[in-house]
Amino acid sequence: MSSAVSVPENRVTLTNVLWAQYLAVLGEHEHDGRVAFYQGILEIITVGFEHESIKRLISRLIDHYALARDVDIHPGGNFTMKREEFQSGIEADDCFYIQSIAKLRSLQEISLPQDPPPDLAIEVGITNPSIDKLAIYAAIGVPEIWRYRDGSVDVLLLKPDGSSYVSSPTSTCLPDFPIPALDEALEGLRGGKSSNVLVKDFAKRIGRIG
Repeated sequence: MSSAVSVPENRVTLTNVLWAQYLAVLGEHEHDGRVAFYQGILEIITVGFEHESIKRLISRLIDHYALARDVDIHPGGNFTMKREEFQSGIEADDCFYIQSIAKLRSLQEISLPQDPPPDLAIEVGITNPSIDKLAIYAAIGVPEIWRYRDGSVDVLLLKPDGSSYVSSPTSTCLPDFPIPALDEALEGLRGGKSSNVLVKDFAKRIGRIG
């Protein structure tokens, strides 16, 4: 995409923040940026055009794959995931319920840990974070993360003990999803191709719907 319209991420980091203060910030900044909290450290990030373009393309390709392969998914967007007992909270760039759809009590509101966390979270990093987001996702129990940074997507799977993530060449949530094709699409986006063209190219690679 053109650098003329690309706006860098802006981050504000605060320390020694109480849980009640974090909740207050969520209300104040609900529509102004993404908020992450981990054990007293609070980060507010205002994302730019490049960040949102990458996030949106990844989500569109996941949507297309799910339709083409008849995989039942439910998008969660960037709803706030939080666990007070672990002093952890985060808003993914996007997330999806896949294996855990049937375990949701309601689609009106997700409450952890009564409801399961999303099966898959999308995390786009244009600049270096000031907070350990993987530690937050691990505390919340998100099984899989697709993290974009440095031009490609890394599939990260939560270890069985729930302590941290390990890189994997394939997805557990979407086992046949062609990660190399995703990276190719993102390269095309950076080269100026339209999102629709890239989705069509992806469709040709995995087979059309129907």
